[in-house]
Amino acid sequence: SAIKLDGGWCVDGGILDFQPELDPRYGETIYVSPFYFSGVDICPSRYMPVWWAFLPSPDPNTIDWMYDLGYCDSLAWMERRS
Repeated sequence: SAIKLDGGWCVDGGILDFQPELDPRYGETIYVSPFYFSGVDICPSRYMPVWWAFLPSPDPNTIDWMYDLGYCDSLAWMERRS
């Protein structure tokens, strides 16, 4: 389902690969994926086992690493666009 966040709509396509596209007249659609091999705007820059998207590692350090990687990859995407 969609939620409104900071004046913009956020939609999670989940495992169904449902990725709606916003009409360009109203803004930009930014695609994010947990898979490093996806052709999307933001995805992991390092190899990550595919099953971690559904069954993350039980190691808290790995979870922290995944979070930090996502944060850094998002910042890198924003820097490339500026």
